[in-house]
Amino acid sequence: MMKREKMSSINPENLLFLVSQPRSGSSLLQQLLLVKKEVISMPEPWLMLPLVYIYKETDITAGYNPKYANINFKNYINAFNGSWDMVKSHVKDTALCLYNLNQLKQNQKYFLDKTPRYYHILPDLYDLFPGAKFILLARNPVSVFASMLDYNFEGNPGRLFDNDRLDDLLKAPAIIAGMKDSPACTDNMHFIRYEDLVNNPAAEMNRLSSYLAISKYSKEDLEYRLNQTFRMSNAIDKKSLSRHSVIVDEYLDSWKSVIDDRQKKSLLIEYISILGSDIFGKLGYDYQSTLMAVKKHKVKYRIPLKWEYYEKKGPNMRLYDHIYCGLVNRLNNYISNLAI
Repeated sequence: MMKREKMSSINPENLLFLVSQPRSGSSLLQQLLLVKKEVISMPEPWLMLPLVYIYKETDITAGYNPKYANINFKNYINAFNGSWDMVKSHVKDTALCLYNLNQLKQNQKYFLDKTPRYYHILPDLYDLFPGAKFILLARNPVSVFASMLDYNFEGNPGRLFDNDRLDDLLKAPAIIAGMKDSPACTDNMHFIRYEDLVNNPAAEMNRLSSYLAISKYSKEDLEYRLNQTFRMSNAIDKKSLSRHSVIVDEYLDSWKSVIDDRQKKSLLIEYISILGSDIFGKLGYDYQSTLMAVKKHKVKYRIPLKWEYYEKKGPNMRLYDHIYCGLVNRLNNYISNLAI
């Protein structure tokens, strides 16, 4: 009879969370971490989001009103002298039970939960699992904006203004910048920028390996092999990971080819301004030089619609806005046809 391999439970100190703004290179970093046998993972579990929103207030919509549900759940807990600490304790136990569906084998140290949209609950995760390890990954917001526009929406800027995407663009960098700058989080949060990872992978991965107390990275360790579980998943960046097995720098300035007309350029400039110099600075990027680079970038002519027109789309727009948007879109289509 074959001897069964000994397994060990996943405890809070075995949890490793990788949180980022979507389109920041988290799939690449996940694969580089999985090169090490001490780390196991699955494509984006999204496990903690529904659990935390049992008690966390939200403005999201569903088949019921989650905000109203939260109020009534709170009333129920209070009616029986319950407490949120008790609720959180049960949420933590449930989460660990679910994580332990995939227990650790010998010499395995971490279960990596790479779910970028955990930025929504980043402070809550830290509160639930103060003994866990956290990696905060940032990428220049200009590149994120362009990558989202190109990869997710095939160049259609209107899709960027869906509520969840506005959160990805605006809330994610603000929350990550705030947590990175929090003195209370310095011991078990590791911050890394995508650009530094691409430009100096050996140094950045060994800085990360020291933080995690896992074996150092050699030159050979900077190559990854995408296994079938990840290859078949929709929760990874198939655009780059399926094409490469090593880190490449071709995506560092790819925003320039995506931002190819005045409409996209105008929205990107507004996006940079909305985020502001404080968030750029906390994430390690120079606001003024980034803004100037975009302003100097040469693009095709189009009459740009402003950010506010996209945000007010549908029934929230005035009649004038509807007429103006319709005329501009028709004129831009005419200009595009002339250019062919």
